[in-house]
Amino acid sequence: MNQQPSNIPAGLAQGGRGFVLGVVEGVEGVFEKPISGARSDGIKGFFKGGCKGMVGLVARPLSGALDFTSGTLNTIKRVTDTTSEVQRVRLPRFFREDKQVRPYNKREAEGYKLLKVNQSNVFNYI
Repeated sequence: MNQQPSNIPAGLAQGGRGFVLGVVEGVEGVFEKPISGARSDGIKGFFKGGCKGMVGLVARPLSGALDFTSGTLNTIKRVTDTTSEVQRVRLPRFFREDKQVRPYNKREAEGYKLLKVNQSNVFNYI
């Protein structure tokens, strides 16, 4: 339950399991809380445990439903999050003075990069 799901079906399964466990624990609490209260405080503990069990009957499934919803939404966010950075595949195209788009020429692009880098370095020294 502590592992973060890596895909949507795993997230739905984990959230569904949490919801079902919440319902089961809520129903169990209705029977277990009065008994444990009666053991510790007698008749007063029995009624106190009964009240706790009734509150748990509502609160546990509601908590499970909220966990299911938040877990599913977090899984969808995690799966759809695209944090990969875009990297340049090739150098930018060199454009001549006439601004005509010509086929890509790797040699011209490398030459333009060298000239551009050298120009900026020259201006840094002046």
